[in-house]
Amino acid sequence: TAMRQPGSTFKLFVYTEAMNQGLTHCDRRRDSYFAMKVMDRCKEVTWAPTNANGYFTGDSMPLKDAFAQSINSVAVKVGQEVGIRNIVNTAHNMGIKSPLNPTPSLALGSSDVNLLELVNSYCTIANDGKAHEPVLVVRILDRDGNEIYTEPTEQRQAIPYKSAYLMQQMLLGGLRERGGTSMSLWGYVGQFDRDTEFGGKTGTSNNHSDAWFVGVS
Repeated sequence: TAMRQPGSTFKLFVYTEAMNQGLTHCDRRRDSYFAMKVMDRCKEVTWAPTNANGYFTGDSMPLKDAFAQSINSVAVKVGQEVGIRNIVNTAHNMGIKSPLNPTPSLALGSSDVNLLELVNSYCTIANDGKAHEPVLVVRILDRDGNEIYTEPTEQRQAIPYKSAYLMQQMLLGGLRERGGTSMSLWGYVGQFDRDTEFGGKTGTSNNHSDAWFVGVS
């Protein structure tokens, strides 16, 4: 239950809200310098997010590529386009329970979450948009085999099926698109790819204090 910054793994919610608003993984946005005025400790400052590799390509790229390559400039622009508070609502609908600070940097995962709620939110995508509370014990039987407890199995449609499907394709892109940050996963799952699809998203916070990989299959 430790609280940590999710970094780029939080981009899942940015792009899910984009899909909710009618965008698709084929829509394009430009990877370019972007700056905006924000409030920091009651002072107005200029915030200009950078990419992990330290440069901008200037290219207009499909959102699927931007997600796969974890391009910060595109994520922040999409976050402003769809609305940070809408992203907060989507994250909470999908399974995040921690309070989220609705600032522009939220698109890059600046608000702390815990591992359980983050993984459970990714499960919402894999479960075709249906959210389910994490389950530790499914059922309990007594020594005679009688069922004395059954875990409730209610689930709810947290996001539209279309959004979930498009985000499934986005997660697959991390392993399949050129420059995808999850490509190294093939070293572990390559022998199983004939009958199983794998995807995922990486994430790091400032100074590499936190390093994440959330995988789905």
